[in-house]
Amino acid sequence: MPRDPKDNVNSIPVDEVIGFIHHFKSLTLATIDPNGFPIASYTPFINDDLNVFYVFVSGLAQHTNNMLQTKQASIMILEDEGSTKQIYARQRMLARCDVVEISRDDERWEELLGFLRAAHGPILDTLRELSDFHLIALQPSEVTYIKGFGNAYHAMRAEHFPAKLQQLVGG
Repeated sequence: MPRDPKDNVNSIPVDEVIGFIHHFKSLTLATIDPNGFPIASYTPFINDDLNVFYVFVSGLAQHTNNMLQTKQASIMILEDEGSTKQIYARQRMLARCDVVEISRDDERWEELLGFLRAAHGPILDTLRELSDFHLIALQPSEVTYIKGFGNAYHAMRAEHFPAKLQQLVGG
């Protein structure tokens, strides 16, 4: 019988998860449209030591409008198919997130866009000038980390899942 990931609620291997995330620049994003239809997408991200993932997304994209309306999203960071030993047991981190938009007049906006630029390059200089782009904080309320078959960890609070922005941007 498969183990329930919730069995390991207090033993999430924080350093291992941080190391896993460090290899990625984008995440898979799941949102729900106004009719209840699920939408899958992806977007580049950064995250900080307050356990928040930040994305800078276009209002022309359906996932952005879905997040702004529902204030919820789910994210996944998934091991590459080319490097996995078992396609059915790819290493992954999943999180249910609350969505908070950070307005352009928020004091954190410039700093976070600077971190995004450091992580993803000068394309951010162009994107930041486009008025349809939104800076969104994805705040995990529940995290699951799966290393493989029967090897999963679950945390209900983001405090069990600290990650450092400096590790993601090479600082």
